[in-house]
Amino acid sequence: MKPSCSAVLDALRAAGPDGLTSLEAWRAGCGSRLAARVSDLEDDGYAIRSELVAATTGTGTVRVARYFLASEPPDPLGGGLPRGSSPARATASPEAAPEPVRYGRPVGRQRLCPGCHSWHQAGTTCAQPTA
Repeated sequence: MKPSCSAVLDALRAAGPDGLTSLEAWRAGCGSRLAARVSDLEDDGYAIRSELVAATTGTGTVRVARYFLASEPPDPLGGGLPRGSSPARATASPEAAPEPVRYGRPVGRQRLCPGCHSWHQAGTTCAQPTA
């Protein structure tokens, strides 16, 4: 695990239910690429939930992502999953772990359907007939 990932993981654990924004991570010394480190941690098997929250700046209100550590991988050393696999696919039962969600949308490979012109999970077929 990268040292910056370890720093972000420690900051997420310390934040607890309050979560962590990019600015808070930067102030804690975790660097400026929180979203990239969160993605690396998710690839290592950590379930990290995110939500958009309003933050007040000097010029108005903006929406920023706040990250929460939902669960840790079963391996106490961290990791154990191949890069690119999600924790939901690594469990024995699909109901055991919820599908990872980022910004209210499921995380995973998606493709643009040529029939209905909307996005579907990769490997699925569209229910609508093609014209």
